[in-house]
Amino acid sequence: MRAMDAYLAKLLAQRAKRPTVELTWELRDALVEKLERGAKLSASERAALHYCTVSNCDGIEEVIDESPESIGLTAGFANKRGLKETGKILANAAKGVPYSEPVSFAAGMQGQEMTPLDVELGEWGATDVVLSLIDEDLDAAILDFAAENLGDFDLEAPAEVADRGARDDAVAKLARAKSALVLMNELLAHRKPRIRAQLREDERTGKATDWLEVPVKHRSGGRADAKEIAALRRQYGRVAGELLDLYAEHDGCELFVANRKPGFRFVPIGAWSNHRQMVMDWATQVTWSQDPEELPAWLESAIPFGWIEGDSERWILVTEGPHAGRVMLSDTDVIDEEPRFQSVGEVVASLTVDTMRVLGCGGYLSYGKNDAYYPEKYEHD
Repeated sequence: MRAMDAYLAKLLAQRAKRPTVELTWELRDALVEKLERGAKLSASERAALHYCTVSNCDGIEEVIDESPESIGLTAGFANKRGLKETGKILANAAKGVPYSEPVSFAAGMQGQEMTPLDVELGEWGATDVVLSLIDEDLDAAILDFAAENLGDFDLEAPAEVADRGARDDAVAKLARAKSALVLMNELLAHRKPRIRAQLREDERTGKATDWLEVPVKHRSGGRADAKEIAALRRQYGRVAGELLDLYAEHDGCELFVANRKPGFRFVPIGAWSNHRQMVMDWATQVTWSQDPEELPAWLESAIPFGWIEGDSERWILVTEGPHAGRVMLSDTDVIDEEPRFQSVGEVVASLTVDTMRVLGCGGYLSYGKNDAYYPEKYEHD
């Protein structure tokens, strides 16, 4: 394997943790960016790009207009991989023949099926719907093809992925160098802190008006009661040590306050129980209401220390079980069993080094006219 193929090998190793469609989207980005750099694609890379173009399209009509040859090639690929229904539909699409059998939808609520809905699909709408519902995984087949021909690929991580990796490394490095308390003290002491917010990508013009600078403030809740901190240390042990060191000095913090609204809250100790109840109510009544036995036993003992207003989820420190010491969002990450941060220190480090990763989570925080600007960067004097 050539050195450059290490990227693709790393991508393929994520199959157990990420949906196949996410991985083929990233593979397609890597292939497109290689072309944009002026490099030539190998035969296997060209084939993979054709397959990803079809699999990742917003609608088959888009491919018919922009890359019609991709459809026929992907139809042949699907047939070779045993994806017979996918191959048949794509082969017809390559000939200009849409899916012609009736397609209908049924809506349901709380387990009750309702009357089928008639939906206007257009010429190629039925084709798109059926392709999305077929129990054949074209994305998995594409990844299998890439793995089988790994030596024919010579890719670099897409720019966005490389940038995210660099930011992750910076956060981890800072969290190793300084404790959460030290990082919080530094954040609270920043002079003229401000958020640079940006319009959504589809609204940007490339002009200065794409950006908005928002002055913010940071506020500490003051020292926690020493006896309460001592009791919590006995209850949770070393796994919560870094968090409790922070809370001993700052019993809750309101951070990135703009227009009297905090961008991120460290919840005061006295409110932990209420936020924990919200976490468990959502878990038992919504996420795991039909499968209560699947609810992780360690969720109830987690500490719900962080919150963004408007979000039903809480940022939790897991205190026992396989993810003890790590930070998760109380629904999204718990479902996936995938920690968002390796420590509380990484959360605080991210607030300055990779601010969007926290403040931008869920899209609940925005600024300016019509709340059109979303947090991108944090700056201070």
